[in-house]
Amino acid sequence: MIQRACFRFHLALWSAALSCLIACGQVRAGEAKFPDPAKGTHRQVAEISFKNASSLRHFCVTADGKIIGLVGPAQTYGANAPAAGGTTELRICDAEGKEIKSIPVAFAAQAVTTAPDGSIWVAGSGKIARIDSTGKATLSQDSPHVAEVVKDMDKLRKQAAENLEEEKQSYREALKQMQDMVKELQEKIKAQNKTEKTEKQDEEKTKPAKRVVASAQNVEVNARTMLPQYEQMVKSYEQMLKTLEKKTVDQKVAEIKSQLSDIRCIAVSDQDVFITTRMVKGYGFAVWRMGHDLNEPKQIVGNLSGCCGQMDVECCKGCIFVAENSRKRVSKYDREGKLIAHFGKDARADAVSGFGSCCNPMNVAFNAQGDVFTSESDGQVKRFSPDGKFIEFVGLAKVQPGCKNSAIGLSPDGEKIYYIDSQKAKIIVLAREGTPARTASK
Repeated sequence: MIQRACFRFHLALWSAALSCLIACGQVRAGEAKFPDPAKGTHRQVAEISFKNASSLRHFCVTADGKIIGLVGPAQTYGANAPAAGGTTELRICDAEGKEIKSIPVAFAAQAVTTAPDGSIWVAGSGKIARIDSTGKATLSQDSPHVAEVVKDMDKLRKQAAENLEEEKQSYREALKQMQDMVKELQEKIKAQNKTEKTEKQDEEKTKPAKRVVASAQNVEVNARTMLPQYEQMVKSYEQMLKTLEKKTVDQKVAEIKSQLSDIRCIAVSDQDVFITTRMVKGYGFAVWRMGHDLNEPKQIVGNLSGCCGQMDVECCKGCIFVAENSRKRVSKYDREGKLIAHFGKDARADAVSGFGSCCNPMNVAFNAQGDVFTSESDGQVKRFSPDGKFIEFVGLAKVQPGCKNSAIGLSPDGEKIYYIDSQKAKIIVLAREGTPARTASK
């Protein structure tokens, strides 16, 4: 089942992380060599800030080169982070970052994009709105995908009950594995305590022995360091399982509806609106398609694997592209959800063209030729052909690494790359080598 696999996966990650933390002093398991920023085609030349903005949730670039920032109260990222709340607004700036207009949004929006006709679309908190060039909302209503799911409440309750039981079982299995690990570590430490110390001998005879003793001591230190970590994990999972055992089906139904309302991204083509949100079953993501009047909602893609609640979808030349970050790839589909192609590989196989860390690429964007630009959470930007062939390493935005929204956009001529710095509520500007740097705009 998806949920059981998910918990086993996270348990394995925790175990690996702890082992690496002890062995190396920091989590660096399978870390690939970082591409040399000097070899990129672009470098960071400017930053764009938004006055009195606690957070920059998303942004997009219009066909005529304007930048639209979606700002709002501070928010939390992550797989279990609550849906972003508070009031939000759009800040429209020129290409240099000078603010032109501010447009309030009637709900807590999470994503923004533009349609081919120039209209602005925002989504979040279970709602979608279309805004014209004057700032007037010509459409604003609940996203129909939620109603589509809840219209068969019996089916939803049955699924909620199954989800709840699978979740409990997953926690039980994970807890058992951690308890077994605690016992194993305790036995290892007990055995190590019985090891007799090597007596001192003459210098030549003691050198090999000293190496053996040092090795044994390292193992002992590792076990002693890991034990409290696992003991704390056991306590945490015992508490989480206790809470789960008390959860009702009605509560699980409400949880599913809340997750469905958390729209992570929106993209608009000539005829369709696409959004990404959680699936009803499991922990995967889904892409929903609907018309410009938000009719006929249909899930066209499911079981997408994304980390930290991030799943980007974008439109290009009649197709949709999804940055499926947990699988280190970009997936291309037609409007019916039929898979056309995947591309991408782990950076451990190729540090330049591959995607590193636990979950990348985070976001995608396109130039006029349809080339695919990918962004990673550590600031890397790469360029691929429409059929997924690596073209070049573009550059590096100076951001704090971390699992988060890493939205990017391109200027109409494709010469500038804009990269979101969500932690500092800024947009970083990358330009081709030789472009003069300038100060931040506000």
